[in-house]
Amino acid sequence: MDRPYQLNAADAEYVQREFAPLWSLTVKRGLDMTTLLDWIAAGRMPRASYVMPVGTLMVPHDYYALCDLAGDIDHLEPWFRLEIAREVAQQGVDLDPHAEWNGYLSGEHGATLREVTPHNIVRKHGLAHELLGLLARPHPEDPTWAETVRAGVDELHGLERAFTDLDRERFNRPPTRDSIITAAHGRFPELWG
Repeated sequence: MDRPYQLNAADAEYVQREFAPLWSLTVKRGLDMTTLLDWIAAGRMPRASYVMPVGTLMVPHDYYALCDLAGDIDHLEPWFRLEIAREVAQQGVDLDPHAEWNGYLSGEHGATLREVTPHNIVRKHGLAHELLGLLARPHPEDPTWAETVRAGVDELHGLERAFTDLDRERFNRPPTRDSIITAAHGRFPELWG
């Protein structure tokens, strides 16, 4: 299982406020932790998004939601891949369902999205791609560009969690909250005027 993370005080407070102990959600479902940990080790359920310094596994409050939508643990992976593929086709986003399944299993989606759903996973990628392109070729005087950026940044803000300082280190890249949301607000504050 994952090693505890070195969370600063603000990060620890954020994780305790925004996430739930995995054991608590598991007990409420009538499952035992040994079974769940076996599923995680086998790549059938996602790892914890955070591990507190004392070893407590922390996950989003809706940790079991996709399993419920799929029907059960045996249907989760095929359901997830199908739903990602469906969203990719509907949204016109270039994503690999296999890679997104691995991202889901890593616990990263739980750390980054307020609600982990196939729609939100694909939408975040699509928005990020579109906004990075728009921000690379800024035209703030163009009302269409300005409205597209403002609306896209606001939508991305609604999809994403706040992130921790630890996330900024462990993901080996700036989170889109920094590289897109904060950057757009910093460069073009007049869009939110």
